Amino acid sequence: MEKIKLFIAGDEYNISTDNDLDYVAQLGAELDSKISTLMRENARISITQAAIVTALESVSYTHLRAH
Repeated sequence: MEKIKLFIAGDEYNISTDNDLDYVAQLGAELDSKISTLMRENARISITQAAIVTALESVSYTHLRAH
């Protein structure tokens, strides 16, 4: 298991993974972009709310691809 440091919405996360580190870094960058954009576009949204909206979009996309 390898470790990687991700920066998401200004916070640092140390992640342990068996996945390719470049892949995990790419996921982290995409997540950072989506959450940061939501927070920048709506000053009233919290990081938790932005993370939940981003997670819902991701799950919705996964379900739509499966059907």
